[in-house]
Amino acid sequence: MMDKLRTQEERIWYACKTIENGWSKTILELQIESRLMERAGKTVNNFPVAFELKIGEFKPEHVGKINFYLGALDREVKKDNENPSVGVILCTSKEDEVVEFALSRSLSPTMVSEYNLKLIDKKLLQKKLKEYI
Repeated sequence: MMDKLRTQEERIWYACKTIENGWSKTILELQIESRLMERAGKTVNNFPVAFELKIGEFKPEHVGKINFYLGALDREVKKDNENPSVGVILCTSKEDEVVEFALSRSLSPTMVSEYNLKLIDKKLLQKKLKEYI
């Protein structure tokens, strides 16, 4: 869903608004389609962001790890004029109910999203490899 957004600034803005307002996936899609960020005329505030890329499905323990990173960012990196750090966990798959339970007691603003791998065609990869050898 976030791949519909053109810039990193848009992705971060919508991630923060999703966390701030507790939007569901459907509401987030509607907000993106209606170009809420443009209508609001706002830009992203300064805040550190921690991205955690996972190779497999979402697990509740991922929240504990991202909270550790966010605590370190807030204590060691964040400036006084910046907003609290935001966490983004990227997984190959997730179950919404598991994510909801895992984030329900978390005090740090965190978003969990899925990603898809797009691999290079095997024949093209072999051809390029031969060119370099």
